[in-house]
Amino acid sequence: MSNFFQEMMNGLNPESQESMSQFFQEGNYPQGGNYPGGRINPYAYSWYDRKDNPGDKLYADIIRAQTADYMRKFAPVEDALAASITPTGTTSLEGDLTRTREAVMGAGLNIQGQQGRSMERLGVADNSGYSNQNANISALVGGLNDTRLRDSDRRDALLTGTTTALGQKARAGS
Repeated sequence: MSNFFQEMMNGLNPESQESMSQFFQEGNYPQGGNYPGGRINPYAYSWYDRKDNPGDKLYADIIRAQTADYMRKFAPVEDALAASITPTGTTSLEGDLTRTREAVMGAGLNIQGQQGRSMERLGVADNSGYSNQNANISALVGGLNDTRLRDSDRRDALLTGTTTALGQKARAGS
């Protein structure tokens, strides 16, 4: 780093210095690139007088670049999520309910087939016509209720802005 750049850094408060240092770490030095501020010239304000706060101006350029990057990458996703909120849940509910029905009914048919094959191996024929319908219906009702609750939780998380906890939980391995 040049002496002028170091002087600008020294003119910032410790928190801003840390932020600037992380941004301008080796490998992130603004020579282009795909990261926020990749086209910011750290020497753009080198001709400024120290009393004109060139470090603050450079820091403001970085904040503007980061904000533009956020608006380009993440704001459209947030808008789509906000648009998915309905009075009772989210627009994903119908698809989730369909997948739950298919999964529970498929599992019920799978168990019924396993039981039938097991009885055939023993040479027993099941003529009763009983196919565990009560268990299947109970599992289906429980699955659908759980799906509705999870959709309601998703809606609440979108409304309160607590969806960021998902990323934290995923990184923590929870």
